[in-house]
Amino acid sequence: MASDRVRLRTALTMGTGLVSVGLGLWQGEDVSVVLAWQMGAWMLGAAALAWFLAPPQVSSAKGVGVALCLLGFAAGFVSGRYSATSAFYVVTVHGEKVREALSSYHEAQGHYPDTLEALGIELPGQTLTRGGLLRYAREGEGYRLSAATWQHQVEASASKGFPL
Repeated sequence: MASDRVRLRTALTMGTGLVSVGLGLWQGEDVSVVLAWQMGAWMLGAAALAWFLAPPQVSSAKGVGVALCLLGFAAGFVSGRYSATSAFYVVTVHGEKVREALSSYHEAQGHYPDTLEALGIELPGQTLTRGGLLRYAREGEGYRLSAATWQHQVEASASKGFPL
């Protein structure tokens, strides 16, 4: 019975570390929506949870659990930043394909679509946890495409392509 409880608490501690990786990845993909104190609170909260979940019978479990949470969040965050930055650059390189599809749709239908999904193409700029960076809005007889990270922003329209 006691060993089952130790195994359960160990698994919960390690699970908290894995959740920290996911939180870091999710947060890293969009730094603009969070403040630094929130990131610190998430990291410390996960580490504290790991500390309290760790079984007292296993002396190294607390340290391993806390380290896994802190390092896991940091690794996830760095991976998320890489994912978002890569997705942004994919939009700038392949965004013209979307503009071409919008132009073809307009020629065939006489108007621009309500959403990009109506184009039936694979959209560039997908991230791992937050979907796509590419934003679309119909504006009068035209449209506006944009993509942004916390550091960069690009826009295109029916008359102006993405800057390279």
